[in-house]
Amino acid sequence: MYKRVNNSRYMVVGLSGIVLVMSIFTWLMYGIAQRIDVMTSTIVLLGHDVHTMTEVQKVMVHDIGSMTQNISKMNGSVYDMSRNMAVMTGSTMRISQDMGRTSQMFSSPMNYFWNMGQ
Repeated sequence: MYKRVNNSRYMVVGLSGIVLVMSIFTWLMYGIAQRIDVMTSTIVLLGHDVHTMTEVQKVMVHDIGSMTQNISKMNGSVYDMSRNMAVMTGSTMRISQDMGRTSQMFSSPMNYFWNMGQ
């Protein structure tokens, strides 16, 4: 029995089987290692992108704060413009009344004397 196990044919088949199994195992491990490397690179890029996105959001927060302050100032300016338009509307009415009186004065000299006190 000892001679049969030590027979070179059995040794070659056994060693060939072991080498085949180990080569398949090595090939599988190499493929897994490549995928892990790709996954690691992707995670590193994702981390860089998240960091960049955070920096952009910080700038956006500052810009939104500035815009909020500017909108408040614009609301005040619009209010002032509305108030000035109301004053101008009153002035326009007075100007139109004055123009009407002036045209009446030129059409009749007596109206000139009647409107002097107004």
